[in-house]
Amino acid sequence: MADLREVLERAGFNNVRTYIQTGNVIFDTDQTRIEAITTAIEIAILETFGFDVKALVQTVAELERVVRLDPFKEIEASDEIRMYVTFHSPTAGRRFESPPGFPAARVEVMARSKQTVFLLCRRKPNGQFEFPNNLFEKDLKVTATTRNWTTVRKTLELARKA
Repeated sequence: MADLREVLERAGFNNVRTYIQTGNVIFDTDQTRIEAITTAIEIAILETFGFDVKALVQTVAELERVVRLDPFKEIEASDEIRMYVTFHSPTAGRRFESPPGFPAARVEVMARSKQTVFLLCRRKPNGQFEFPNNLFEKDLKVTATTRNWTTVRKTLELARKA
């Protein structure tokens, strides 16, 4: 994550901070076009690390909207349930309808808003949880990144402090 911070600083982003080891990066920029920010991040990572990754950028206002929606407020956390948020890429003009869930994976769509899907995952009989990001990218053909609900709230908290 230290290398990623350095790469993004060299790409022109300011006050770059990371949160945990899953690619959560908080930064300031004068650039207002999300497409330009996304492209700059993707190019910097490709040129430095050789990884052709897709970045998904959320503004503080977008994260605040997501946290305000909170379809999980009536759900009690337990060892049998995990709450996730999947952010996905624009669908380039095609109609995108997330399914009500992925029953075989024990993943239920709790809510959907713009390019955000709120997911409730239940432990499968084998004791494992399905990681919902793969379901979206593979089955629905979109670029996606999934974060635990706690991570989304903590990232917003850190971004607000910045």
